[in-house]
Amino acid sequence: MNLSDVIEGLVEERGLDREKVEVIVCEGIQAAYNKRFPGVVFAVSYNRKTGNVDVFAEKDVVHTVEEEDFEISLRKAKQYDPAAEIGQTMNVPFEEPIGRIEILSAKQLIASKIRDLEQLAVYNDYKDKKGSLVSGTIH
Repeated sequence: MNLSDVIEGLVEERGLDREKVEVIVCEGIQAAYNKRFPGVVFAVSYNRKTGNVDVFAEKDVVHTVEEEDFEISLRKAKQYDPAAEIGQTMNVPFEEPIGRIEILSAKQLIASKIRDLEQLAVYNDYKDKKGSLVSGTIH
């Protein structure tokens, strides 16, 4: 089961907005990477074609790399963008893995935000009925 199937299931089962669910998943993944690699600026996006989350790190283009997490050589930068110049900041794909602890914290954050989104959807369904009498069954 890939990520696109999980997102599709949440959208269909719980009636959530697909865009919001995708943003929540990206925020959770970004939080996990920020926890594992503090100080690195990440950009996370959901790729609908592949069904994967793409993680990019913001790096400065330099002549000689001193800090691998924050800098990229001009030669490597030219592979991603032929117009890259020294002193430029660019987003490059980040391939380092995160650990299971970071994955668990991302899972908790995503679940919490999904619950908040569900509660907001229920509130929006019934907020215009304020002051009227509604009957129903509580499970």
